[in-house]
Amino acid sequence: MVTDDSSSTALTPQGLVATWEGLLVLQAYFPSLDPARIIQACLDPAHARPPAPSSRTSPVSPASLIPAEFGYARGRSRRRQIIEDATVLFARNGYHGTTIRQLASEVGISTSTLLHHFGHKAGLLAEVLRHRDEQLVHRRGQRDMDARTELAELGNEARRDLEVERGLVNMYAVLSTEAIHPDHPAHAYFTDRFSRTIDYFEGLIANSDSGSPDPRLDAVWLVALWDGLQYQLILSPDDMDLPAQLDHHIQTSLGITPATRSSILDEPYTPDQRTSSTV
Repeated sequence: MVTDDSSSTALTPQGLVATWEGLLVLQAYFPSLDPARIIQACLDPAHARPPAPSSRTSPVSPASLIPAEFGYARGRSRRRQIIEDATVLFARNGYHGTTIRQLASEVGISTSTLLHHFGHKAGLLAEVLRHRDEQLVHRRGQRDMDARTELAELGNEARRDLEVERGLVNMYAVLSTEAIHPDHPAHAYFTDRFSRTIDYFEGLIANSDSGSPDPRLDAVWLVALWDGLQYQLILSPDDMDLPAQLDHHIQTSLGITPATRSSILDEPYTPDQRTSSTV
């Protein structure tokens, strides 16, 4: 948890460890990423920063976070129903506590049909997470916030997700580490998602008037920190305040004052969230 004696620096011990762990996972998806150089660039600002692949200056739409929908239109409606039912089961029982047979029985289809649509249970979970991304994008699109405000609201967004979708947040964190091998059925999903998320935050930071000298590098750091904090939250749920760590980072690294309680925390639950709070 953020303490008073860490308020003068952008690097709390917990945040630094989380970022390192997050960078190691990102490196598994993007081998050219150099965690040691990124950390050194932050610890020693005089040190040459690692080269950034791009420097985005135009805003990025929230819709850019969602990959194209797969499958033929004729089967998409059925697939979507399966995904919505699987969301409820995964949120209630967890990933490893839910079997393919249970999933098939719940949605009223055969196991072979379920596997035909998604290939593996991990492939289905990747689609569940993608569906969750769609909901996130829909919420962001409804708010119509500028870049600086959206960054200021990240802590509140994390608070809401933990209150409403704690089970899915944990499953995302676990699967992102399990899927680092290129042969894993969810590897392509996470590669694409990390790439889109980094691009998105790069656009926000570049357009936030934060004065960031390298929005790309700061976006990589933010994604690594957020994911690393989620890994730590699974291991020590009572010893770390993830939203407070995000707020601290936004304040000290980007000079953006975190938002106080906002309407994000009071948004009504959607039908897909009807069991998440019981996890």
